[in-house]
Amino acid sequence: MDILHLVDRLEELFNESRPVWLTHSVIVDEDRMLDLIDQMRVAIPEEIKKAQQIIAQRDRIMRKPKKRPTGPLPWHGIRLRKAWMIMN
Repeated sequence: MDILHLVDRLEELFNESRPVWLTHSVIVDEDRMLDLIDQMRVAIPEEIKKAQQIIAQRDRIMRKPKKRPTGPLPWHGIRLRKAWMIMN
């Protein structure tokens, strides 16, 4: 499951919790809280693994040698024609 979705669910749980009178504390459903924490423990390594795969793929792409053109570039002809037209 997506870690951001789990964080949203944790926030919902907090918002649905009952306040403790005259304090900044709340009473949360322990089973729901622990279930969300367990799901986060599973989701975080998956997210990290995905990120590492993306970084590895990016590094492979960046390491590939860039091909340099061996012959004349297509725009050389255009420039030469324009220069010839200006001169004549």
